[in-house]
Amino acid sequence: QGRLGEAQEAFEEARELYESQSDVNPVKLARTLDALGTIAYWNGSYGQAAEYHRRSLDLLEPVVGPLHVDAAHARANLGNALAALEQPRADRHVIRIASGPRRRSTCLHAVFRRER
Repeated sequence: QGRLGEAQEAFEEARELYESQSDVNPVKLARTLDALGTIAYWNGSYGQAAEYHRRSLDLLEPVVGPLHVDAAHARANLGNALAALEQPRADRHVIRIASGPRRRSTCLHAVFRRER
């Protein structure tokens, strides 16, 4: 399963905890959904990634506004997932290489840093 699988499990647990709260913080839930979308994207599940990113954006925009950095990040991730759905299989590999491992760690680091 590896570290990516462990990260996915941790984010799924966080999502379940946030969703079970009556006074859920929409920004924290949205960041968790965005991270799950990023993991789904790395796993090649572009449709699922788009769903997570869209849900994250729907939670964020009413709270922080469409110009907030978190909303912009979720919107960009949604765009990447939707674009990947339209790409031929060979081009998907190029998209994954272009995003590179550095971007992956930066995205997860940003989520962990904000949660502290």
